[in-house]
This record gives sequence, C-alpha cells and structure tokens, in this order.
Amino acid sequence: MPDNENYKLFLTERFEGFSKLMRAEFINVHEKLTAIEEQTTKTNSRVTKIEDDLTEYRMIKKYPKVFIGIIAFSVIMFIYGFAKMIQKQNVLQVNQDGLKTQVDMINTPIKDTRSGKTFLYPSGMLIDSVIKNDE
Repeated sequence: MPDNENYKLFLTERFEGFSKLMRAEFINVHEKLTAIEEQTTKTNSRVTKIEDDLTEYRMIKKYPKVFIGIIAFSVIMFIYGFAKMIQKQNVLQVNQDGLKTQVDMINTPIKDTRSGKTFLYPSGMLIDSVIKNDE
C-alpha cells in the first residue's frame, strides 16, 4: 500500500491540510501572544509607576526619626514665626497708639467768633459751638 500512487497522493493531501491547519493555529497563537505581550508591557509600566509613588512612603518607613525631625522642625518654625508676627503686631500697635496721642496733641487754632480771639485746642477734642470762658 505505501507504494500505491493514490495512497501517496492521499497522504500528501492530508499532510498539506494538517500543515495549513498548523500554520493557521501558529498565526492565531502568535497574535494572542502579541496581545498578551502588549498587555503585560502596559501592566508593568503601571506597576513601575506605583513603585515610584511608594518610594516616599518607603523612605519614611525606613527613616522614621528623620521624618519626625522634619515635622518637629516645621512645627517649631511655624510657632516661632507666629510668635514673631504677634510680637511685631504688638510693636506696631504701641507705635500706632503713640502716633495717635502725638496727633491729638497737635493744637488746632480755633477762632471764637464772639470774642475774635484764637484758641488752640488739641485736634482730637470735640468742640462745642459755645465756648465757655472764665472771663
């Protein structure tokens, strides 16, 4: 039977069919592998980003004393700055009060229309229309 020409033709056709089927399956497998490779590449880049995001956390976990020192220093500097602002505000308030009293001490000339005399009154003082004189 192996010497029969029809049998050889039959086997050749069968093997060609299997060969075409195997090529089609390999093409399908290669397409799927390409898709898996692309997805794996995307996933790996996402994991790398997550690992980069966790770098700071790992540093804090590895050096907690440094992290606590930085926070303590920041809080102390904030409190120191706030105290300095309050101190400057108090100094400014004292200076402003001093200026107000100095301005109030500036004499404003007021002319009495009845007597024609000019009197000097502090500028911050309210003046009645009637000036009482001891004269």
